[in-house]
Amino acid sequence: MLSLLTGLLLSSSGAQALPEDTTWYLIPNSSFDTDDGLGFGFRGELQHTDPQLAPYRDAWVLQGFSTFRGYHNYLLRYERLGLGTQGNGRITAMAAYRAWTNDQYYGLGGDLPLVPDYLGDFDAEDLRRKRYRYTLIQPHIRLTWLSDIPGPLRIFASSGLRYSEVRTYQDSLLEEQQPFGMDGGWNLQLQGGLQLDTRDREIDPRRGLLLEISGRYNPPIPGGAGVFGGPASSLRGYLPLGERGVLAGRLMGEALFGEIPFYELNQWGGAVQTVGFGGYMSLRGIRYGRYRAPGKAMLNTELRIDALRHNLGGKPFVWQLVPFVDLGTVFLDGSEFPPLHTALGVGVRPIYDAAFVGRMDLGFGRDFVETDAGVEVRWTPGFYLTYEHLF
Repeated sequence: MLSLLTGLLLSSSGAQALPEDTTWYLIPNSSFDTDDGLGFGFRGELQHTDPQLAPYRDAWVLQGFSTFRGYHNYLLRYERLGLGTQGNGRITAMAAYRAWTNDQYYGLGGDLPLVPDYLGDFDAEDLRRKRYRYTLIQPHIRLTWLSDIPGPLRIFASSGLRYSEVRTYQDSLLEEQQPFGMDGGWNLQLQGGLQLDTRDREIDPRRGLLLEISGRYNPPIPGGAGVFGGPASSLRGYLPLGERGVLAGRLMGEALFGEIPFYELNQWGGAVQTVGFGGYMSLRGIRYGRYRAPGKAMLNTELRIDALRHNLGGKPFVWQLVPFVDLGTVFLDGSEFPPLHTALGVGVRPIYDAAFVGRMDLGFGRDFVETDAGVEVRWTPGFYLTYEHLF
């Protein structure tokens, strides 16, 4: 929380020395994520505004972050609006390096109880602490074009190139099972889709919906890590409840077919990159990557309540209280009746100048542990301090 407020004060004080159409923030980020641990880094954004374009004309984002549990995320992103002959095109270019030296793998499927012998705190040299762990390194670049077409419709297309390197630990479950994708390699991902957007605004919308239907395909390339693809869809909806409340929901689903690397089962297709079945971008309170299968679906619901409003540096500052419920399932893994996974919790969202959104979520998810008496249901906590609304 302190890092968020420090960055907002920096942005509000520094804006006075810049042109009126320029806003920025620089945030020294120290945060804790239940899956990735305590981390430190920074995030900076520079925006140029335009009365004819929302939420801005162009924006640069630079981020560096790493944790004591071995998660690293370095990103440079540029976004430009108002392109094309009609001024309705948008381009986003991104280069990123992500590495999980302590990533989680619990097997393939949606009905996988944990073994209690491998849960708990162990000494650094104890191999049990690495049973559900491995290392995944993924540098990648991505270019996305999005353009309006008549009415509230728009189309998007993207291409991305990513390299994956997998390293296992001795006696780990991944080393034992050896699923497809152990050799890593290159993925050239081609995506395209159609969107229907009636939201009143992109950042912290209060009403409307965003419907997206898309597909992705990874063609055969030299050194490629599998040939696969499939359709995806998502629906985000926002219903105002009085002056201070919004009921928000997101429904997502995807089905992949072909030779699919196991780590791709933890990625979602679509115009906006989403990762994990479990964790800070999907089911809060369920372990990141807890379940994997070629098909996956989830429903997130949030009640966003403006609990406190005031000014900071002459600009509006809103504190939202956000109770939430997350539901999800994975399928196409041979299970006749895929189980439904549940998580619930509450969050706090500081929103500055209707442009910056901080997110602090505490969730509890239902998990399954194999015991002598059978499979036991346990609630596991998850805490996430990050940026932007979940959707």
